[in-house]
Amino acid sequence: MMPTASILPLTRLQSVALIVLRIGVPLWIGAGAVGKLTSFDPKTLPPPVLDAVLAAGSAIGMDLGTFVGGALRFFIGAELFVALTILLVPRFARLLASVVLGLFCAILAVLITQQFMKGGFDGVAKGGCGCFGKTSLPAWLMFMIDAALLCFVLKAPTPTVANTRGFGVAGAIAVIAFGVAFVRPTPVIDTTSEPSDTQPLAIAPTTSEIWPAAPATYSSLYFVKWKDAIGKRLVDVPVFLAIERPVPATMLKGPQLIVFYSETCEHCQTLFKKHFAVPSTIPVLRVSIPLSNDRPLPMQCAGCESAKLFKVKIGKSPEYMLGTPPMIIKAHDGVITDVCTNVDDEAALARILGTAPVVPNNTKTSVQPPAVPAATPKAWPSLPAQLNGYYVAEFGQLVGTRLDANDFGVLIQKPPAKLNEGRWIVIYYRQDCDHCQELMMTHFTGALKVPTLAVAVPDADPNGLLDMACDTCSLAQLVKGPDYVIQTPIVVSMQDGVVTCIVEDIEDAAKLEACIRGVK
Repeated sequence: MMPTASILPLTRLQSVALIVLRIGVPLWIGAGAVGKLTSFDPKTLPPPVLDAVLAAGSAIGMDLGTFVGGALRFFIGAELFVALTILLVPRFARLLASVVLGLFCAILAVLITQQFMKGGFDGVAKGGCGCFGKTSLPAWLMFMIDAALLCFVLKAPTPTVANTRGFGVAGAIAVIAFGVAFVRPTPVIDTTSEPSDTQPLAIAPTTSEIWPAAPATYSSLYFVKWKDAIGKRLVDVPVFLAIERPVPATMLKGPQLIVFYSETCEHCQTLFKKHFAVPSTIPVLRVSIPLSNDRPLPMQCAGCESAKLFKVKIGKSPEYMLGTPPMIIKAHDGVITDVCTNVDDEAALARILGTAPVVPNNTKTSVQPPAVPAATPKAWPSLPAQLNGYYVAEFGQLVGTRLDANDFGVLIQKPPAKLNEGRWIVIYYRQDCDHCQELMMTHFTGALKVPTLAVAVPDADPNGLLDMACDTCSLAQLVKGPDYVIQTPIVVSMQDGVVTCIVEDIEDAAKLEACIRGVK
């Protein structure tokens, strides 16, 4: 039987306060601990706490990913310990609840002050500017809940008889709580896995094949390694079966181009305007990827058939990890013959569209000067086969090193083909970040003197997406799946792939201007 403590007769308010203390508070604190334990996302820590953890890790020179992971485990263990101790050990319940809720209120007060200083009352109401990724409940609402719970805790009676076994039970709880937190495996993401599919038939398909009916069930994730898809039948790659019916009759007969695109993708819009403004000699099916609910852009595609990937009207739709749109697939008689996942690669795009120029054979001999071999830019690394569950930005020592050797460089999906050639500016931003939009509107509108790549961190609030102010930026994003601990915007300048300067605080106008101009 759980030990109890005798108390004096209670008033109605004290009775309610005691219920809140012994049941409501541990459930509230425990829910936060379980949420952190499940997601293992460092951004579930309040921004002031996360800032302090990052500062401490940098100060002692530890690897920030390891340090942040350890700190997250400690906070999870501490919250589990507090919740279970309040629930099981009456002797310490009121004291622990008062201290922890008071600490929560203090942290939230700091966060609300920061939000007010950055965005006024509107910043407080929205819960931030999106610079550090989306949050859960607004800070002001969390503060009100914690403050209300604290008021009830302070009204709760103090036990008049101490529980002599309290320290022993609390010690056992500590072992269990911190054991759970530190035993929890660090999450990883396997980028090579994909939904199981039917192996290609050895017999070549006939042109009389009929496109299969819609599947009875859909996978929660569709992942395609496009290079491995070449030579496979369309019907043997699960994502093609997720195209909503009907599909064109040309899909399994003769040549076919399939363009996967997003209705909110400016890069896709540019592709259609430039290459599909007049009807193609090859049938074209454009397939919309349901990436977001943002405002759709006009997509002109003359003579194209249109379709969409499956999306539920209510509930969670499948996740389509196909790469950064647009991507073009070429098929003949239902078999994939070519794929272009980087439409900025002019040679690959011309090849798949059939517009590659024919080089004339000039048989006239002439004396040519000795050829000087051109410096070949270093190719951008491919995506690692296995990703960590989260990545912490460490840009402090990045100057003088290669961007593609950094986690936040190698995880850029489909970077421009010439990103490692000449001078480039790379901007890490979030699509719901006011400061990011302000940066681009101030420094990156109109014609740009230096090629600029805007890399989106894929954790923006889909209900708060802002317009892209950089009209001529190349666009990319970090691969979806991991959690990214990075405060945006960040501006990186590099020459031939080597970082020459970096600005993490865009309020430092002099440093920002110098970095954009190329001054080290």
